[in-house]
Amino acid sequence: MKYAKLVFPKNKVNNELYVCHYGSHQVNACGEFGPAKRGYYLFHFIKSGKGVYYVDGKSFELSKNQGFIIRPNEETYYRADERTPWEYEFVAFNGILAEELVGSVAWEDGYVVTPENYARIRRIMNSMVKIKDDELNKSGGGNYQLIGELYLLFAELIKNGGCAVYAEENERKAVLNKAIDYIKEHYFEELEVENVAKYVNMHRSNLFRLFKEELNVSVWQYVQNLRMDMAANLLCNTDLPVYEVANRVGMPDYPHFCRQFKSFFLETPKNFRKNFTGGQSYDKKAKTL
Repeated sequence: MKYAKLVFPKNKVNNELYVCHYGSHQVNACGEFGPAKRGYYLFHFIKSGKGVYYVDGKSFELSKNQGFIIRPNEETYYRADERTPWEYEFVAFNGILAEELVGSVAWEDGYVVTPENYARIRRIMNSMVKIKDDELNKSGGGNYQLIGELYLLFAELIKNGGCAVYAEENERKAVLNKAIDYIKEHYFEELEVENVAKYVNMHRSNLFRLFKEELNVSVWQYVQNLRMDMAANLLCNTDLPVYEVANRVGMPDYPHFCRQFKSFFLETPKNFRKNFTGGQSYDKKAKTL
Protein backbone atom coordinates (compact mmCIF):
# COMPACT_ATOMS: atom_id res chain seq x y z
CA MET A 1 0.00 0.00 0.00
CA LYS A 2 1.40 3.41 -0.98
CA TYR A 3 0.74 6.29 1.41
CA ALA A 4 0.62 9.43 -0.72
CA LYS A 5 0.10 11.39 2.50
CA LEU A 6 -0.49 10.56 6.16
CA VAL A 7 -0.67 13.23 8.87
CA PHE A 8 -1.13 12.85 12.63
CA PRO A 9 -2.13 16.14 14.32
CA LYS A 10 -0.29 16.55 17.61
CA ASN A 11 -2.84 18.77 19.35
CA LYS A 12 -6.58 18.38 19.94
CA VAL A 13 -8.57 21.61 19.68
CA ASN A 14 -11.24 20.19 22.02
CA ASN A 15 -12.83 16.92 23.09
CA GLU A 16 -16.13 17.45 21.29
CA LEU A 17 -14.68 16.54 17.89
CA TYR A 18 -11.08 16.02 16.86
CA VAL A 19 -9.09 14.51 14.01
CA CYS A 20 -6.87 11.52 14.81
CA HIS A 21 -5.18 11.41 11.41
CA TYR A 22 -5.92 12.06 7.75
CA GLY A 23 -4.40 11.61 4.32
CA SER A 24 -4.61 9.74 1.03
CA HIS A 25 -3.69 6.26 -0.17
CA GLN A 26 -2.85 5.00 -3.62
CA VAL A 27 -3.26 1.27 -3.21
CA ASN A 28 -1.51 -1.51 -5.12
CA ALA A 29 -3.52 -4.18 -6.95
CA CYS A 30 -5.22 -6.41 -4.36
CA GLY A 31 -3.73 -4.26 -1.59
CA GLU A 32 -5.60 -4.99 1.62
CA PHE A 33 -6.05 -3.78 5.17
CA GLY A 34 -7.29 -5.93 8.04
CA PRO A 35 -9.05 -7.67 9.50
CA ALA A 36 -8.65 -4.99 12.17
CA LYS A 37 -10.52 -3.03 14.82
CA ARG A 38 -9.98 0.64 15.60
CA GLY A 39 -10.69 2.89 18.54
CA TYR A 40 -12.03 5.77 16.40
CA TYR A 41 -14.22 6.55 13.38
CA LEU A 42 -12.66 6.44 9.93
CA PHE A 43 -14.25 7.78 6.74
CA HIS A 44 -12.89 6.96 3.26
CA PHE A 45 -13.88 8.68 0.02
CA ILE A 46 -12.84 7.00 -3.23
CA LYS A 47 -11.15 9.21 -5.83
CA SER A 48 -10.70 6.50 -8.47
CA GLY A 49 -10.64 2.74 -8.98
CA LYS A 50 -12.55 0.00 -7.18
CA GLY A 51 -12.40 -2.21 -4.11
CA VAL A 52 -14.40 -4.28 -1.64
CA TYR A 53 -15.28 -3.44 1.95
CA TYR A 54 -16.23 -6.19 4.46
CA VAL A 55 -17.95 -5.45 7.78
CA ASP A 56 -20.58 -7.04 10.04
CA GLY A 57 -20.98 -10.06 7.73
CA LYS A 58 -21.66 -7.80 4.73
CA SER A 59 -19.61 -6.98 1.65
CA PHE A 60 -19.74 -3.81 -0.47
CA GLU A 61 -18.24 -3.44 -3.94
CA LEU A 62 -17.30 0.22 -4.15
CA SER A 63 -15.93 2.59 -6.76
CA LYS A 64 -15.22 6.24 -7.59
CA ASN A 65 -17.26 8.89 -5.74
CA GLN A 66 -18.48 6.51 -3.05
CA GLY A 67 -17.56 6.63 0.62
CA PHE A 68 -17.62 4.20 3.53
CA ILE A 69 -17.48 4.51 7.31
CA ILE A 70 -15.59 2.41 9.85
CA ARG A 71 -16.84 2.61 13.43
CA PRO A 72 -14.92 2.03 16.67
CA ASN A 73 -14.45 -1.58 17.76
CA GLU A 74 -15.97 -3.09 14.60
CA GLU A 75 -13.82 -5.62 12.78
CA THR A 76 -13.36 -4.56 9.16
CA TYR A 77 -11.40 -5.61 6.11
CA TYR A 78 -11.02 -3.94 2.73
CA ARG A 79 -9.17 -4.82 -0.44
CA ALA A 80 -8.36 -3.03 -3.69
CA ASP A 81 -9.49 -4.39 -7.04
CA GLU A 82 -6.94 -6.44 -8.96
CA ARG A 83 -7.29 -4.56 -12.26
CA THR A 84 -8.26 -1.06 -11.17
CA PRO A 85 -7.09 -0.61 -7.56
CA TRP A 86 -8.63 2.28 -5.74
CA GLU A 87 -7.18 5.54 -4.55
CA TYR A 88 -8.95 7.27 -1.68
CA GLU A 89 -8.71 10.10 0.81
CA PHE A 90 -9.57 9.47 4.43
CA VAL A 91 -10.04 11.10 7.81
CA ALA A 92 -10.01 9.40 11.23
CA PHE A 93 -11.84 11.24 14.00
CA ASN A 94 -13.43 10.88 17.41
CA GLY A 95 -14.94 12.92 20.24
CA ILE A 96 -18.16 13.46 22.15
CA LEU A 97 -20.08 14.54 19.03
CA ALA A 98 -18.67 11.90 16.69
CA GLU A 99 -21.38 9.28 17.24
CA GLU A 100 -24.15 11.84 16.78
CA LEU A 101 -22.63 13.15 13.54
CA VAL A 102 -22.14 9.67 12.09
CA GLY A 103 -25.63 8.67 13.20
CA SER A 104 -27.13 11.63 11.34
CA VAL A 105 -25.93 10.39 7.94
CA ALA A 106 -28.20 8.20 5.79
CA TRP A 107 -25.64 5.42 5.26
CA GLU A 108 -26.73 2.76 2.78
CA ASP A 109 -27.10 -0.48 4.72
CA GLY A 110 -25.39 1.22 7.62
CA TYR A 111 -21.95 1.81 6.08
CA VAL A 112 -21.85 3.29 2.56
CA VAL A 113 -22.75 6.59 0.95
CA THR A 114 -23.21 7.31 -2.79
CA PRO A 115 -23.68 11.06 -2.71
CA GLU A 116 -25.24 13.15 -5.45
CA ASN A 117 -23.15 16.05 -4.10
CA TYR A 118 -19.92 14.06 -4.58
CA ALA A 119 -18.10 17.01 -6.19
CA ARG A 120 -18.47 19.13 -3.03
CA ILE A 121 -17.42 16.22 -0.83
CA ARG A 122 -14.34 15.65 -3.01
CA ARG A 123 -13.40 19.33 -2.69
CA ILE A 124 -13.73 19.22 1.10
CA MET A 125 -11.68 16.03 1.40
CA ASN A 126 -9.05 17.44 -0.93
CA SER A 127 -8.88 20.70 1.02
CA MET A 128 -8.44 18.73 4.24
CA VAL A 129 -5.65 16.57 2.86
CA LYS A 130 -3.81 19.66 1.61
CA ILE A 131 -3.38 20.97 5.18
CA LYS A 132 0.30 20.49 5.93
CA ASP A 133 1.77 19.07 9.10
CA ASP A 134 3.62 22.29 9.96
CA GLU A 135 0.38 24.31 9.66
CA LEU A 136 -1.06 22.24 12.53
CA ASN A 137 1.77 23.04 14.89
CA LYS A 138 2.29 26.80 14.42
CA SER A 139 -0.47 28.88 15.98
CA GLY A 140 -3.26 26.33 15.98
CA GLY A 141 -5.01 27.85 12.96
CA GLY A 142 -4.49 24.70 10.94
CA ASN A 143 -6.18 22.61 13.63
CA TYR A 144 -9.28 24.81 13.53
CA GLN A 145 -9.33 24.62 9.75
CA LEU A 146 -9.13 20.84 9.99
CA ILE A 147 -12.12 20.66 12.36
CA GLY A 148 -13.98 23.13 10.16
CA GLU A 149 -13.47 20.93 7.11
CA LEU A 150 -14.69 17.91 9.09
CA TYR A 151 -17.91 19.73 10.03
CA LEU A 152 -18.38 20.81 6.40
CA LEU A 153 -17.88 17.21 5.29
CA PHE A 154 -20.63 15.95 7.56
CA ALA A 155 -22.92 18.83 6.62
CA GLU A 156 -22.70 17.62 3.02
CA LEU A 157 -23.08 13.95 3.96
CA ILE A 158 -26.15 14.72 6.07
CA LYS A 159 -27.72 16.80 3.29
CA ASN A 160 -27.29 13.82 0.99
CA GLY A 161 -30.32 12.08 2.52
CA GLY A 162 -31.73 10.90 -0.80
CA CYS A 163 -29.69 7.68 -0.87
CA ALA A 164 -30.99 6.17 2.38
CA VAL A 165 -32.14 2.59 2.17
CA TYR A 166 -35.39 3.46 3.92
CA ALA A 167 -35.95 6.82 2.31
CA GLU A 168 -39.55 6.09 1.28
CA GLU A 169 -41.91 7.24 4.00
CA ASN A 170 -44.04 4.10 3.99
CA GLU A 171 -40.97 1.90 4.32
CA ARG A 172 -39.60 4.06 7.13
CA LYS A 173 -42.89 3.74 9.00
CA ALA A 174 -42.93 -0.03 8.46
CA VAL A 175 -39.42 -0.40 9.90
CA LEU A 176 -40.27 1.87 12.83
CA ASN A 177 -43.42 -0.08 13.63
CA LYS A 178 -41.55 -3.37 13.37
CA ALA A 179 -38.93 -2.10 15.82
CA ILE A 180 -41.61 -0.85 18.23
CA ASP A 181 -43.47 -4.16 18.09
CA TYR A 182 -40.25 -6.01 18.89
CA ILE A 183 -39.52 -3.73 21.83
CA LYS A 184 -43.04 -4.23 23.22
CA GLU A 185 -42.62 -8.00 22.97
CA HIS A 186 -39.19 -8.06 24.64
CA TYR A 187 -38.93 -5.00 26.95
CA PHE A 188 -39.10 -7.27 30.04
CA GLU A 189 -35.96 -9.14 28.93
CA GLU A 190 -32.32 -7.99 28.93
CA LEU A 191 -32.98 -6.02 25.77
CA GLU A 192 -30.18 -4.16 23.99
CA VAL A 193 -30.44 -1.69 21.10
CA GLU A 194 -28.31 -4.06 19.02
CA ASN A 195 -31.03 -6.73 19.35
CA VAL A 196 -33.63 -4.36 17.90
CA ALA A 197 -31.31 -3.24 15.09
CA LYS A 198 -30.58 -6.81 14.04
CA TYR A 199 -34.28 -7.70 14.09
CA VAL A 200 -35.16 -4.93 11.63
CA ASN A 201 -31.92 -5.44 9.64
CA MET A 202 -30.71 -1.88 10.12
CA HIS A 203 -27.48 -0.57 11.60
CA ARG A 204 -28.00 0.81 15.09
CA SER A 205 -26.89 4.32 14.05
CA ASN A 206 -29.53 4.43 11.30
CA LEU A 207 -32.14 3.08 13.71
CA PHE A 208 -31.14 5.78 16.21
CA ARG A 209 -31.62 8.39 13.47
CA LEU A 210 -35.02 6.95 12.52
CA PHE A 211 -36.32 7.07 16.11
CA LYS A 212 -34.99 10.59 16.66
CA GLU A 213 -36.58 11.87 13.44
CA GLU A 214 -39.96 10.17 13.92
CA LEU A 215 -40.38 10.07 17.72
CA ASN A 216 -37.80 12.57 19.00
CA VAL A 217 -36.31 9.96 21.35
CA SER A 218 -33.45 7.49 21.02
CA VAL A 219 -34.16 3.76 20.78
CA TRP A 220 -32.88 3.21 24.31
CA GLN A 221 -34.97 6.05 25.70
CA TYR A 222 -38.05 4.55 24.05
CA VAL A 223 -37.31 1.22 25.76
CA GLN A 224 -36.86 2.94 29.12
CA ASN A 225 -40.03 5.01 28.66
CA LEU A 226 -42.01 1.85 27.95
CA ARG A 227 -40.54 0.10 30.98
CA MET A 228 -41.47 3.01 33.23
CA ASP A 229 -44.99 3.12 31.83
CA MET A 230 -45.49 -0.61 32.36
CA ALA A 231 -44.01 -0.37 35.88
CA ALA A 232 -46.47 2.41 36.73
CA ASN A 233 -49.38 0.28 35.55
CA LEU A 234 -48.21 -2.67 37.64
CA LEU A 235 -47.80 -0.49 40.71
CA CYS A 236 -51.28 0.94 40.25
CA ASN A 237 -53.14 -2.25 39.37
CA THR A 238 -51.41 -5.06 41.29
CA ASP A 239 -50.10 -5.75 44.78
CA LEU A 240 -46.75 -7.00 43.53
CA PRO A 241 -43.74 -5.94 45.64
CA VAL A 242 -41.74 -3.16 44.04
CA TYR A 243 -38.72 -5.43 43.46
CA GLU A 244 -40.99 -7.85 41.55
CA VAL A 245 -42.34 -4.98 39.44
CA ALA A 246 -38.74 -4.11 38.58
CA ASN A 247 -38.06 -7.70 37.51
CA ARG A 248 -41.19 -7.83 35.38
CA VAL A 249 -40.22 -4.78 33.34
CA GLY A 250 -36.69 -6.01 32.60
CA MET A 251 -34.85 -4.06 35.32
CA PRO A 252 -33.69 -6.63 37.92
CA ASP A 253 -31.25 -4.15 39.48
CA TYR A 254 -33.64 -2.85 42.15
CA PRO A 255 -31.71 0.30 43.24
CA HIS A 256 -31.21 1.28 39.60
CA PHE A 257 -34.90 0.76 38.89
CA CYS A 258 -35.87 3.00 41.83
CA ARG A 259 -33.51 5.76 40.66
CA GLN A 260 -34.85 5.59 37.11
CA PHE A 261 -38.45 5.57 38.30
CA LYS A 262 -37.93 8.62 40.52
CA SER A 263 -36.18 10.46 37.69
CA PHE A 264 -39.10 9.65 35.39
CA PHE A 265 -42.10 10.25 37.69
CA LEU A 266 -40.48 12.62 40.23
CA GLU A 267 -41.26 10.31 43.17
CA THR A 268 -40.30 6.86 44.42
CA PRO A 269 -42.24 3.76 43.33
CA LYS A 270 -43.68 3.33 46.85
CA ASN A 271 -44.91 6.93 47.02
CA PHE A 272 -46.28 6.67 43.49
CA ARG A 273 -48.36 3.62 44.50
CA LYS A 274 -49.47 5.29 47.73
CA ASN A 275 -50.59 8.47 45.96
CA PHE A 276 -52.40 6.53 43.26
CA THR A 277 -54.29 4.30 45.69
CA GLY A 278 -55.15 7.43 47.64
CA GLY A 279 -57.27 8.67 44.77
CA GLN A 280 -54.77 10.36 42.47
CA SER A 281 -55.06 9.28 38.86
CA TYR A 282 -52.11 7.90 36.92
CA ASP A 283 -51.44 10.41 34.12
CA LYS A 284 -47.78 9.79 33.18
CA LYS A 285 -46.83 12.90 35.11
CA ALA A 286 -43.29 13.43 33.97
CA LYS A 287 -42.73 11.97 30.51
CA THR A 288 -44.60 10.02 27.91
CA LEU A 289 -43.89 7.68 25.02
